[in-house]
Amino acid sequence: MAFKMKGSAFKQKNVLNKESLEKYLSNTRGQTGKFWEQTGDTIAYHETGPHTRMETDAIQKGGGPGRGLFQFESKHNPNSQDGFETAQNRYKNIGRSTGLDLDSEIMNATSADQLSEDQQYSLFYSNLIEGKAKLVNYASGDMSIEDLWMKGHKGKEKEGDRESFEESRIDAVTGLKDYNK
Repeated sequence: MAFKMKGSAFKQKNVLNKESLEKYLSNTRGQTGKFWEQTGDTIAYHETGPHTRMETDAIQKGGGPGRGLFQFESKHNPNSQDGFETAQNRYKNIGRSTGLDLDSEIMNATSADQLSEDQQYSLFYSNLIEGKAKLVNYASGDMSIEDLWMKGHKGKEKEGDRESFEESRIDAVTGLKDYNK
């Protein structure tokens, strides 16, 4: 029996995790695991913002419902859409379809900020895989990372979102090195 703690180096075999999902994305949508990891890094860089940059326990500015690296909204705000629960359901669906075991910590969490970096990436990838964005188009270069973020993660567009994302994307080119990325 393998033990897994938040941020621990222990890994379970046959578990749907960051590494197995990157391999799945590479095999089914194209590109490499590193490509998908860099995509996640860029989106997390934007989502966490300058005050909580790349922090797994980031809380949306002003205490809003967004939590973690990808600012999944959870039931901290009763008027918000529960994107965290949607991502958990998508993670569960992919586990069923791949035959890999689910990480019980992911399934038992109530908010993304309770999870390790790798666990949050697992939810992010699962959400992308079952989301609206055509990942094959992104992997082939026919869709920008900005459109992937908008269609595959954010879901709704407000004025200024694209400009804000582009600023973060440009900053991430050099800024991610500060986080060993």
